[in-house]
Amino acid sequence: MKRSIPITVGYLLNPDPIFYNELDFYFINALQNNGLKVIQLQLKEISIKASKEGIQIFNAKEKLQKLDGFLSYGYMSNLNMQKYLYLVKSLEQMGVYCLYGSEAIRILTDKCLQSLMFAQAGLHVPDTYFAADIESIRHAYSNLPGKSIIKSLNDYGGDGVILMNHPDQGVDVSVKRLWNSQLSIQQKYISGCEGQSIRVLIVNNKPIACITYIDKAGDFRSNSNFHENFTTSNLINHQKFDKYCEVALAALKSAKIQILHAGVDLIDDMENIHVLEMNIWPDMLDIGATTNLDTVDLLTKAFKEKVLLNIPQIKADPQ
Repeated sequence: MKRSIPITVGYLLNPDPIFYNELDFYFINALQNNGLKVIQLQLKEISIKASKEGIQIFNAKEKLQKLDGFLSYGYMSNLNMQKYLYLVKSLEQMGVYCLYGSEAIRILTDKCLQSLMFAQAGLHVPDTYFAADIESIRHAYSNLPGKSIIKSLNDYGGDGVILMNHPDQGVDVSVKRLWNSQLSIQQKYISGCEGQSIRVLIVNNKPIACITYIDKAGDFRSNSNFHENFTTSNLINHQKFDKYCEVALAALKSAKIQILHAGVDLIDDMENIHVLEMNIWPDMLDIGATTNLDTVDLLTKAFKEKVLLNIPQIKADPQ
């Protein structure tokens, strides 16, 4: 039986426009070009009602029409992220397919959880410690001689990643973060790949791109500078392309849930390929420009397929 009404998806405009605001309109255009009806939403206008009758979502004081799918793209402040998570959870309970489900969000925004998953899967991951008290932090650093890395559990663009040149410095910074109610992980420093990292972009369990980020200004991070001090390179013809993709897929599968889309960051010290982290809302424009792929359209098509599969068969158009 053919569906007589268009497939409708909600797109939440990023409430923190300093992050990725132009991507909102790339995605909206791509969704519309793929035949989807898009309802633009703003977080400040959303309210949720839970009652015996079920869950209702209101947009600008009006009951939100039934959605088939939902997405948003781009990092948010912690407070807005918490609001967004409640919205996603509500939509999930209502049977709406979301680009990132609540469990995927939990995993993709927590570097400690990811390190545990990578380790359980037997992947090469820098020795990682999670310590939440001064004594356990000191113990962690007794096993991290020399340089180390401190990472916020969740950050944007590497801002929460700091190089420690001595264990005492690591203890000092970790304890100060703890005093400010900020949890961190402590990691062994992998030498030989300063200012370089590899990102594999995965959509629907398929690597669609693999590029390297290179910082030429001397920072140990690969993406902290701009313009002439920062370059990207397409690794499609690299001799280790298949291996990078294999490791990235193994990292994503270690989550043991379906995650439609992620960017997996790796470093290669020529002895091992180390998994650093998986990213929610990975950058699409730099990767698209580097590979000449329409990454937004590729993700949009995969999202549409998932939305269709989530609609009861009687409502879906036969193919």
